[in-house]
Amino acid sequence: MFKSETKYAVIGLGSFGYTLAKLLSQRGLYVVAIDQDMDKVEKIKDKVAASVSFDATEADLLQKLGVAKVDVAIISVGDENFQAAEYIALELQDRGVNKIYVIVGSEREEQIIQKIGITDVINPKIEAAKNLADEISEQKSEV
Repeated sequence: MFKSETKYAVIGLGSFGYTLAKLLSQRGLYVVAIDQDMDKVEKIKDKVAASVSFDATEADLLQKLGVAKVDVAIISVGDENFQAAEYIALELQDRGVNKIYVIVGSEREEQIIQKIGITDVINPKIEAAKNLADEISEQKSEV
């Protein structure tokens, strides 16, 4: 049924998290989608292996609901919730999650997350700008 035994948690189902969870699931991966907004969880529940609504900053719930047992966690809680992202990352790191990605909204947030030992930090706006620059550069040579 799933391509591998690796379990992924996508925490935060805004546009980035929702799309990522859906795409990973479409690629045959086991995805648990998490958000404290029940409407967002309802929207994705039929597109992923599991979905749950709770506040991921509650450490006891991370443990109780098995989120701390996933292999890979992607934290995408939004620019306005940076402290929550930092806290969730620390909790999952302390509980032994193998790989943690944190989606950030600024270079400063990226620096802070890296200082707590998370090396997989993604700034979608910077990545999109790099991709667009590459695409434009390649088109220029073709024009």
